[in-house]
Amino acid sequence: MNNRSLTQLIEQANEATRLYDSAGAIQMYTAVLDESEAKTNDPAEIEIRLAALRQRALLQRRLGKQEAAMASYQQFRQEARTSQQQVIGIELVAQQYSVMGQHDRAMSLHREALQQAETSNFTYGRALAWQGIASTLFY
Repeated sequence: MNNRSLTQLIEQANEATRLYDSAGAIQMYTAVLDESEAKTNDPAEIEIRLAALRQRALLQRRLGKQEAAMASYQQFRQEARTSQQQVIGIELVAQQYSVMGQHDRAMSLHREALQQAETSNFTYGRALAWQGIASTLFY
């Protein structure tokens, strides 16, 4: 499937999400992942896959499927290529650990994300990491 078709499928999944059809949206995000190549070198296809993984995980989390959400976030982290994508992936996994009550693991990952964000001079990543640290300390 080409990037245009994948993008259209993402848009349909986003629309299903807006219409509160979480199960349908999850199926569409999964279809995007099934129809695209995990080991692609195409930056546009990588972004499409990461968007599908992130949105699918968010819906899984909202539906109470915490282990499934963690698996999607971990896949995001594995498929992230750029340092910015990697920082975001670390933060997504850390946030999910927090949701699951594993605050020590979450804090460790927030610190890892902060270190990587600082190394790569990724300002938004720094903000995400600090926000995660603060949120985890609150619990």
